[in-house]
Amino acid sequence: MTSTDAAVSAHAVDASDVKRFLRSNHEEDEEGEEERVKKPWKLGEEALNTWKAKWAAKAKGWLDEGHNLSSMREALGGYDMSRKNAMKYYQFVKKYN
Repeated sequence: MTSTDAAVSAHAVDASDVKRFLRSNHEEDEEGEEERVKKPWKLGEEALNTWKAKWAAKAKGWLDEGHNLSSMREALGGYDMSRKNAMKYYQFVKKYN
């Protein structure tokens, strides 16, 4: 395979190396941001309270944007929402009431 510049030949790149490179550069760019939580129900008490506080604050923002129970339920996956999204929805319901 050759590049559009005929003088420069292209070579195959292993996709896993590209993903690793992108992931490492992405992590370096966002060192100040908190890590994503995949299973919040497995967190310790302090970390879970932090996670809940974060999503309670976001739920308040959703209310300020005019969302209601049905619009948030649909946005988070409808009646088949994941356990994690159900926890987020619960934070919204607490703020809504």
